[in-house]
Amino acid sequence: MQYFYNEQPFKNSSLEMENNENQFPIIKDFTIRIMENDFSGMQMLYYSEENGVITSFPWLTDVDQTLKTMNMMQIFLGSKERPYCAENNGTKVVIYADGEFVYVLQGDSSSDEGYGTYFRVKQDTYISEWETLLTYFKSKLFEREEAFEMFGVDDIY
Repeated sequence: MQYFYNEQPFKNSSLEMENNENQFPIIKDFTIRIMENDFSGMQMLYYSEENGVITSFPWLTDVDQTLKTMNMMQIFLGSKERPYCAENNGTKVVIYADGEFVYVLQGDSSSDEGYGTYFRVKQDTYISEWETLLTYFKSKLFEREEAFEMFGVDDIY
């Protein structure tokens, strides 16, 4: 499995984007994928065919159960003033919308090196991927195998 990392970490801890937005590559083929591993059940990944895994959520286990109860107000998205921030298992993820883009940053929470992975995706694409995912997992026809075929990747390790 290929993992995406930027050449230089993003070190701006205040997330001030003025004059920095061009540092964030645009991911044009953004998708949300579900994968299953032997350790923690189904997990969610942000994925790009061109770049591989662009963000992971290692603490979010058995995601199929979580997604069944989520709604669009609970997706991983904040504003520039109040970004979605999650930190667990040594990983920190920050996600927020600003203008037409959603900015995603992921890094080692125990490091002062900044965020090793950062990108932006069109906000309408980001929202559409979440809508598709939640609609599917809320359907009464949900089966684990079927979800893996629709959203899955071969393996993560």
